[in-house]
Amino acid sequence: MKHVLMIKGRVTAAVASMVAVILVAIFFIVEFRVEHAFNEQVRSSSLQIAEARADQVDTLILQFQQLLRVAITLGNTDELTDRELEEYAAGLVGKVGDEIKNVYVVWPDGRATTTPGSYVTVLDRSYYRGIFQQGFDSYVSDPLTTRRASTAASILAEAIKNPDGSKRALLAFELSLDKLNEVVDEIDIGETSRAWVLDSTGMVIASKNRDLIMNFNIYKADAEAGYRGLSSLANHVFSTNRPYGTYRDAQGEEYYLFASEVSQIYNWRMGIIITAKALNSTKNQLAAIIMAVIIAALAVSIVLSIFLGRWIANPIKKVALHFQDLAEGEADLTKRLDIRRNDEIGHLVRDFNVFLEKLSVIIRDMKTAQGEVKASGQKLNTEVDSAGAGIERIGLLISTIQHELEQQASDIDNSSAAVNQTARGIVKLDDLIADQAASISEASASIEEMVGNIGSVSGSTERIAAEFQGLLNASQDGLETQNAAQARITEISEQSASLMEANTAIGAIAAQTNLLAMNAAIEAAHAGDAGKGFAVVADEIRRLADSSSQQSRTIGANLKSIQETISAVVKSSADSAKAFEELHSRIDLTDTMVGEVKSAMVEQNEGSRQILEAIRSMNDITVKVRSSSGEMSEGNKVVVSAMEKLANASKQIHESSQQIATVVEDVESMAKEITGVASQNGELVERMEGTIGRFKA
Repeated sequence: MKHVLMIKGRVTAAVASMVAVILVAIFFIVEFRVEHAFNEQVRSSSLQIAEARADQVDTLILQFQQLLRVAITLGNTDELTDRELEEYAAGLVGKVGDEIKNVYVVWPDGRATTTPGSYVTVLDRSYYRGIFQQGFDSYVSDPLTTRRASTAASILAEAIKNPDGSKRALLAFELSLDKLNEVVDEIDIGETSRAWVLDSTGMVIASKNRDLIMNFNIYKADAEAGYRGLSSLANHVFSTNRPYGTYRDAQGEEYYLFASEVSQIYNWRMGIIITAKALNSTKNQLAAIIMAVIIAALAVSIVLSIFLGRWIANPIKKVALHFQDLAEGEADLTKRLDIRRNDEIGHLVRDFNVFLEKLSVIIRDMKTAQGEVKASGQKLNTEVDSAGAGIERIGLLISTIQHELEQQASDIDNSSAAVNQTARGIVKLDDLIADQAASISEASASIEEMVGNIGSVSGSTERIAAEFQGLLNASQDGLETQNAAQARITEISEQSASLMEANTAIGAIAAQTNLLAMNAAIEAAHAGDAGKGFAVVADEIRRLADSSSQQSRTIGANLKSIQETISAVVKSSADSAKAFEELHSRIDLTDTMVGEVKSAMVEQNEGSRQILEAIRSMNDITVKVRSSSGEMSEGNKVVVSAMEKLANASKQIHESSQQIATVVEDVESMAKEITGVASQNGELVERMEGTIGRFKA
């Protein structure tokens, strides 16, 4: 009964769980699809509203721009003077609509009329730059605070052209923001919704909340007003094709912003704002309805699963009772289940009765085979014991053969090592003989070259000896000539000393003559007129004495210089004579040494010839030794090859014996395993005999 109840409970739980999973999956899929469709519908509807209202604002601006062009055309502004044009513009106020708060003319120099003849400067205004600097014919400025009324207004500007097409001035309408606020006030898509008109800088220029107008910029909302995400959303609104997104205000409430472009020319945006709370409230209501449907369906599925479990479990209960009766017996395979049904359970009972019949036959066959297996097991045990003893004997023989093979391999290795050492010695000897032959050949060539060089040097030595003999004779002649020159220079030096003494005497005579001339002049002066002629002679004598004294001093200086030069020549001549003597002595010594070298070269030439003959004999002997060494090397290679083959054969035999020993060990291990298996087989046969014997077949 317990198992039947478990099956019933499992069927009920399985069906209920499957239905629950399916319903939950359906719930999430439906909720996702509904939420997606709802969001898409809200987004599409909001964007359509924003686009429609943006077109409405754009149409309003276009109407006033068209009105501005009509005012320029109908006023024949090209025929009016500057003063008349200013008066015409002032007269349009109140005639072009209440939304136009002021009309004025702006001249190219930046002057804007407040009243005819009165001006303010508007060089910093965007509409002035747009018309006169950027080349636009029409321009709509972002709302700004006018200097005249100190109120926010958008300036609509239109160029006034001369007949040649140049710009004479511009006519400007100050458009009040009240008209834009009327468009925003007409938007009603729920109590929590709102709308903004944004200029190109992100400033709110129209809103139901008038406090925001010209005071709230969405680019600065995060930093200045505590908003989160609105400033970054502004980049999407103004610069991408994704004109919608979410943000939170300073209190943390979430909003959806849907925007549409008013005009590409002045880059305004119409924004529709809806609270996320309003959207989520509607979505939550839909989700609650779907959840209620899902819960009802789950309850119905649980009830149905209970009935299904009972319908499946009751027939199985009856079959289980019959199986229990069969299981509690004494393994009597002759019993059969007696249940007649035409459904799957009836087929199960009939198939089980057929199974019992076949199982009874199998048990009888197994009992017969069990006796045969028992006899075969006993015979197997006897044969395995006999095979194990034979394998042990084979193992002992193989161990003995392995020991002998190892000894033989050791002997072969020792012999091979000795032969290899001998081979290496022969190879080394052959290399040494080859090196010796090469060295002898090189020595022979070098000695032959040396003999030739010795002959050449001997000839050069003989020529040097002859040259040195001539040099010795020449140095002897030079020494004699140098001695004669030195004697003449000494004589000149002595004569120059005599000249110096004579010049000294002349100087003394000149001094005495000058003294006499002076005395004569004194005496002539004492004589008066009678002594004038004698005074002239005395004066001439004094001049001659002065000249002689001057010449004596000059000659003395020259003689002194000549004497110094002669002294230097005498000294140089003495040094030269001494050098010639030293040169003659060294040339004589060198000549002696050259003679000794000549005698040694003759003896060396004879010794080199004897060495050359000995080396030629050694070269012939080396050639013969090298030939014999080559024959020994070839014979040794044959011996080494044979020893290698013998070592390889011994190694292969040893490896084969090891493999045989491994195989014998494996066979011995297998024999032991077979013995164990045979023992286990006997035990299993006894256990099977006890088990099969319990069945009644």
